[in-house]
Amino acid sequence: MTVARGANEQASEAPAHRYFRSKHGRWRGKIQFVITDWGTFFSAPLSRWDRWTTLSIALLPKLLGLVEIETTVDYASRGAQGEVAHTTKLSKWGKVLFRSSEVVKFLPNGTDFTLRGEQRYWPGWKVRDFGAGRGAVDDQGLRAHYLFEGLGTQVRQETQPREGGGLWVSQRTAWSQAEFELHPQSLGLDINEKQAPSTPRFE
Repeated sequence: MTVARGANEQASEAPAHRYFRSKHGRWRGKIQFVITDWGTFFSAPLSRWDRWTTLSIALLPKLLGLVEIETTVDYASRGAQGEVAHTTKLSKWGKVLFRSSEVVKFLPNGTDFTLRGEQRYWPGWKVRDFGAGRGAVDDQGLRAHYLFEGLGTQVRQETQPREGGGLWVSQRTAWSQAEFELHPQSLGLDINEKQAPSTPRFE
């Protein structure tokens, strides 16, 4: 029992554990999404649905202002077992434009992880399997990079901490770029807390 407990304690200090444990809670910010290469965008093998949704997310903010983004990270529920629940919501004036729900699973090397879940897009709330995404945390447990599918294309995401407790996020594809800074709304981890962020039900 002592050996098993020691192994668990050692694993909980691995970079992936440190990174996601420190992100436990709710985060909010405003996202700027731009199409950087219109030629590549229109020639990309996207479905009509993905192309329309992408155009909506890129053009609506030019008329209505930046879209709000809210994410939750739930390390408390199963983080010690190597699983973290993560959600994302994009909205404007209370109208939800996008929702996603993922499960992050840590790999034995302590830095790499996989993620899988589903995404739903406005209009119509078409469901899309998140697919088999992957990522890794740096050795200090401060930064992370991801590779996953979104809107019918591969997305590369990078995160790094900001002064004051914020988190800078960059997402890039072959034809688009999104950058935003998330700010904590409820941080601080108590493993025994009963109000850990939960995966919301899609509307």
